[in-house]
Amino acid sequence: SKQAQGVIATALRRVSELEQEAEILLVAPLDKTPDDFDFSEVDNFFPKLSKNSKMVLSNILQGFPEEEQDAILGSALKICKQNHVRTIKYLMLILNEWIVNEVQTGEQALIFHEQNYGELSPDASEVELSDDFLQAMDLWGE
Repeated sequence: SKQAQGVIATALRRVSELEQEAEILLVAPLDKTPDDFDFSEVDNFFPKLSKNSKMVLSNILQGFPEEEQDAILGSALKICKQNHVRTIKYLMLILNEWIVNEVQTGEQALIFHEQNYGELSPDASEVELSDDFLQAMDLWGE
C-alpha cells in the first residue's frame, strides 16, 4: 500500500505541474522557442535544465513585454539565489505569479517581491574584506 501511495502522490504532483503549464500556456503567447532566449544565466544556476523546462520557461517569459524579459528573469534569479533554490519549479512559480499579478518590468518585479515577501538581502559575494578583518581571522587559525 505504501508503494501505491507513492505512485498516487507522484501522479498527483504531475497533474498539478500540467495544470500550471496549461495555465501558463493560456496566459502567454507562443511566438518564440527556447533557442530565441539566452538561458546562460539560468544554465549556470540550474546546470541540469531539461529541454522541457526550457520550453516552459520560454513560454512563461513570453507573458512579459519583450524588452523586459531579461530584466524580469534576472530579478527572479536574484530571488532564487537569495533563497538557495535548487529546482527550476521555484523560478517558474515566481515568474507565473508575476504574470498573474500583471508585473511588467524587472523593477516592478522586485517591488512586488519586497511588498509581499520582504526585501532581498545584499549580495555578500561583492563585499570586500578589509585587511584588518583578514588578519583578525588569521588569528583564529592558529
